[in-house]
Amino acid sequence: MKKFTVLFAIFVLVLTAGARIALAKPNHEKSTEEIIEESKRIVERVKKTKFDKDIECEGITQEGFKRLTGGDRSESDSGEDGFEFFNLLGGFFGGEKEIMKANVAQDHVGESARGVYIPSEKKFYYLKTASPEQIAETAVHELTHAMQDQQLDLNKFLNECGTNFDLYTARRALLEGEATCVGLDYTFGGLGTRIEQFPVDLGMLMSMSQPFHSQGGVFKEWFAFQYSCGSSFLQAYVKEEGWKRVPRLYKNPPLSTEQMMHREKYKNGTKDYPVSIQLRVSDSLLGEGWEGRMLVTLGEYMLGSLLESSLSDP
Repeated sequence: MKKFTVLFAIFVLVLTAGARIALAKPNHEKSTEEIIEESKRIVERVKKTKFDKDIECEGITQEGFKRLTGGDRSESDSGEDGFEFFNLLGGFFGGEKEIMKANVAQDHVGESARGVYIPSEKKFYYLKTASPEQIAETAVHELTHAMQDQQLDLNKFLNECGTNFDLYTARRALLEGEATCVGLDYTFGGLGTRIEQFPVDLGMLMSMSQPFHSQGGVFKEWFAFQYSCGSSFLQAYVKEEGWKRVPRLYKNPPLSTEQMMHREKYKNGTKDYPVSIQLRVSDSLLGEGWEGRMLVTLGEYMLGSLLESSLSDP
């Protein structure tokens, strides 16, 4: 049964690619401004709500995109996974979440990163050198973030997490999952279906597709988790509740990655609330020369990822 599911998922990936090509053909006959305007209408149509105000958009060069996202850092800044994870937490505590998001997109999705929405500027940036179909696909995803920002205030939504990195990861997964589902819902429309009717888990499709299946290491897998787990969660929610009820989800969002990974633990009646566990490590256990750098709440996903990474090292 599992083998059949995997084969069917591969078949769906081929069909999805074909649908994207078919949907992209008309874009070659349109200006970038027309493509972005159409992308706005797609977001409104899928989410069944309107933008409160227009979104400023700007095309920039590859160099400009690197400067915007911090992608021009030297190789020595990237470090090994442990250092990257420390930088990730540093960005989290430093309140640089939106730029960190862009850094991750630039550094770890590479050539697939064609644009970014910056909440503090209320602005969508896209690469001038991107093809019409790349701009269209990127615009749908990033403009979904723009609508989320109008409805939620993204910086406030993430800053509310305080030092709870697990909650922050869960909320980011929710945001990225919705944006991914909006884009896939539009794509699947070209196949005559919708994500709530789709027989395959979208998270599995995401994990099988480029660039995610080639990711490795704690930091990179943390990034991929947001898209795969987030799209699985949103797909299941939309199947049960429909797109119109998605705004309710943000009024009572998942409280942990555990609730994102095991949706039955999010539902009312069976909700499994996070339990705080304080780990105290004595000086006698660590030895001399150690000092505390930060206090952070992890959770099921990140603890599992760190343990798996540590146990798999030779």
